[in-house]
Amino acid sequence: MEELRGRINAPFSLEDKQTIARLYPEITGRPFRKTACKRCYQDAVIEMAVKLRKEQKMREKCDYHMRAGFIIRCGDFDEGQIYTNANLTNDVAKRYLERFPQKRVMFDRIPEETAEIPAETEEKPSEVSVQPQGETPVKAPAKRSKKK
Repeated sequence: MEELRGRINAPFSLEDKQTIARLYPEITGRPFRKTACKRCYQDAVIEMAVKLRKEQKMREKCDYHMRAGFIIRCGDFDEGQIYTNANLTNDVAKRYLERFPQKRVMFDRIPEETAEIPAETEEKPSEVSVQPQGETPVKAPAKRSKKK
């Protein structure tokens, strides 16, 4: 990375460009998108350098990935901390799914060891209504289908 930063004003070789494209998602958590701009690789190097300087470390690789549009925001989990794919870690995702297994639908990538844990099925409403003790339960009326 330092070597690339030192040559920021010179044209990058094909090998340099491949290195930048490989490192960019690891550092930023976003895919590298080559644009028509001639400086997209230089811009990517600058963005990675700023991010590394700010955070003092590389982004932790996460084996979990939430589907587009999903976030974790729950008052009963991690004191209401908000998690997106940008700050999601393996530990957070695993603890969340252990506590809320029905939320597996939020994820499009789950490691195999977690995928083997069965998700709790949501209970379907009973057809029998609850009655006070001593009374006979009454079966809910059946739904009728409409004829055309």
